[in-house]
Amino acid sequence: MGRSRITNLRRMLSKKQMSQKELSEATGIPEYKISLLARGKVKHFRMTTVKRICTAIGCSVDEAFGDIMV
Repeated sequence: MGRSRITNLRRMLSKKQMSQKELSEATGIPEYKISLLARGKVKHFRMTTVKRICTAIGCSVDEAFGDIMV
């Protein structure tokens, strides 16, 4: 198996000392979707989802998703 990618979202969660489960609870986004985003496995996602995540962890879209948004 390959190594899991460390995305900006994972770094931001670590910096804020917040788990994916806590983020799921704060945003109402299912934990499995947050996990996919955090691993960089999602190619298409809604900006409303991204904004809810960024609001919950107090960061900009670029800080959390700049590495995976094209």
